[in-house]
Amino acid sequence: MKSKILVLFIILQFNIISLYAKESIIAHNVKVSFDNKILSKIVVYKSKLSKIYYLPINDIVKIYHGKHYYIYDNNVCKIVKVYIKNNEIILHPNSKKVIIRNKTNFISSYPKLINKELYVPDDFFSLKDFTNITSTTMNCVPKIYTLNIVRIPNITVVEYCLSDNRARISLHCIKLLNYTVLKKTEKNIVIKIFNGKVLKKNFININDGVINNIICNNDHNDVIIKINLQAITKRININMYKNKININITHLSKKSINNLQKTYYFVNTSKVFTSTNNNNQKINNATFHNKKKKKVIVIDAGHGGQDSGAIGITGTKEKDINLLIAKELKKIFEKHTIYKIILTRSNDKFISLENRISIANKSYASLFVSIHCNASQNINANGFEIYFLSDSSYGQDYKKTSIKDNSILQFENNDNYMLKAILHSMAVNKYINEAAELCNFITMEIRNKSKMNNRGIKQANFYVLKRVKMPAILIESAFLSNYIQEKNLNSKKFRNIIVNAIYKGIINYYKYIDKGHENKTN
Repeated sequence: MKSKILVLFIILQFNIISLYAKESIIAHNVKVSFDNKILSKIVVYKSKLSKIYYLPINDIVKIYHGKHYYIYDNNVCKIVKVYIKNNEIILHPNSKKVIIRNKTNFISSYPKLINKELYVPDDFFSLKDFTNITSTTMNCVPKIYTLNIVRIPNITVVEYCLSDNRARISLHCIKLLNYTVLKKTEKNIVIKIFNGKVLKKNFININDGVINNIICNNDHNDVIIKINLQAITKRININMYKNKININITHLSKKSINNLQKTYYFVNTSKVFTSTNNNNQKINNATFHNKKKKKVIVIDAGHGGQDSGAIGITGTKEKDINLLIAKELKKIFEKHTIYKIILTRSNDKFISLENRISIANKSYASLFVSIHCNASQNINANGFEIYFLSDSSYGQDYKKTSIKDNSILQFENNDNYMLKAILHSMAVNKYINEAAELCNFITMEIRNKSKMNNRGIKQANFYVLKRVKMPAILIESAFLSNYIQEKNLNSKKFRNIIVNAIYKGIINYYKYIDKGHENKTN
């Protein structure tokens, strides 16, 4: 009987393998548009079985004005090398591994050699490293047989400051861009930024006696910035510092409004967001703390549902420990009526990162605290660590932790993930200092209340920390990969130590913030 079952199993496996081997594909003629301009038509193949689209690497490279080389061994293509903007990409016809700028990436399925031309699955073009090289996003629209390639906006913020007889306009770019001054007169200044892009034409009306208006508009592959002046100018100086193009104007107007600061964000397709700070007063709704008003805290239990997070040596799932700590934190905070606690999840349910971020932002919370457990290939690794936002972090431990806690993205429909992430990263994050203070208070409590190894405060580029509009921290409570700490995390007594340290740290943070606000208003 056992032998018959074994034979049936082998036959079944063989049939499955044969099915994949004979995977049929359908050819489609697809229009290619670049920034809404039709360029050409290409042949795209769609798999009947997996419904994956395969795009011709030869044609794609031409669109980006790159080069490609097929490397053969005994008339068999072994490697395809692609060069876009002097960046090397290495593809293997029989491998899901892709090397981009010496970094290893993985795609969902094997590339296909069709008529001696390499076709790659469409998710190749949404790889972060590819997006960074090309500064574009790519979207295939099957119903109308169109492939849309869109350049990612790289001019994101216009900052305007006015003080005494000086005015400064700063154009924030996400990378270093070359520019030229087309015109510089008493009436207007015109600047062309090469390879720049804004989301749409922006008309910024200022009319303050010095600047009449600023017009930002796309011009083919460049951006034209026109600044119309009202005051008589004494001197105009234009320079680039880091990723900002600064236009410094010395004027002779006596009608101007002094100490004016405005910031215009080009991060929404429908409108330009403006925020104005007069007399150098910085007003921030998310971090303005009123003692009589409830303090809203969003506690995010990491992972959940099909996303288990890290799994301990004896099988403890990170998602379960995170939820226990989050619920215990909520319980202790709600003993005081001044706090309102919102959980991103209250059961074993999958919540996408976008929804977690949306919950936090819509609640106008004053803090976002994401709870996680750590894990390492080193089973002796142990301790408590805490993160706040950074655009650049270093070290192998950070990289491994970041990969683990951002891994939820694989469970999401992330067609727009890269564009949204990049657009948001353009805006200046105002909450890093507050988050660093919070981390400091919690770390001090961990030192005082436990004998745990304190791994310190670190900075990381976690997705949830980047996207929330409030001070945000991510806590790695202890290591599930460490047998002793896994056992401890299953103990309510041990978890209470962590919960009380977090609670007391947040209380002390609010006292510090409230005291600081009192000093400023007195």
